[in-house]
Amino acid sequence: MIGTGVFTSLGFQLLDISNGYHILFLWLCGGFFSLAGAWAYGEIGAAFPRNGGEYQFLSKVIHPFAGYLAGWVSATVGFAAPVALAASLMGGYAAKIFPGLPEQVLSLSVVLLITLVHAKGTHTGSRFQNVFTTGKVLLIAVVVLAGFLVPNEGSETFGSGFSGISQTLLSKGFVVSLFFVSYSYSGWNASSYMAGEIEN
Repeated sequence: MIGTGVFTSLGFQLLDISNGYHILFLWLCGGFFSLAGAWAYGEIGAAFPRNGGEYQFLSKVIHPFAGYLAGWVSATVGFAAPVALAASLMGGYAAKIFPGLPEQVLSLSVVLLITLVHAKGTHTGSRFQNVFTTGKVLLIAVVVLAGFLVPNEGSETFGSGFSGISQTLLSKGFVVSLFFVSYSYSGWNASSYMAGEIEN
C-alpha cells in the first residue's frame, strides 16, 4: 500500500522525536503491528472466506450487530476519511506548485474523476491502479536514488544512536507519532474485503 501517510506524516513525527534512530524504531514498531494484524486477518479470512472484511469477521465471531456497526464505521471513516485526506493533500500540493489553483475544486474533481474511472468496470479500474502504482514506485525510486547521489552539504546528523530510547518510548510524542505511522501503514487489511474471491 503506497498512500499519502508515508509522504506527509514524518513532519508531524519530527515535532516530538528528533533522533533519526528513534524515528526508524517508530516505523519498525508500526510495521510489526501491521504485520501482526495482517497475519491475524489471514487466519480469520481463511476460516471465514467471504467478502466483507470486518463486517463478516465480527458478525461471525462476536454478533451480527457488531458487524453492522463495523460496516458503518468502515464506510464513513475507514474509506471516506482517507480518500478525503488524500484528495485534500493533493490539492494543497498542487496549489503550491501552481499558485492560484483552487484547492477544493481540484480535490473534488480528482475524486470524481477517479470514481468515474472505477465505475467503468474492474478492467479499467485495475489498469488505472496498475499505471498509477507503477508511477508511484518509480517516483519513490527516484527519491531514494537522489538521496544517495545528491551530496550532503549540511551539517545535520542523523542522531545519537539509540541512546535515550526508553524515554522516547514512554513519551506522549511517541504514542501520537505511532498513530501517524499506523495511518501510513493502513491498507494491509484491504484484501479481506474480497476474501471470498481469493484462491490458494
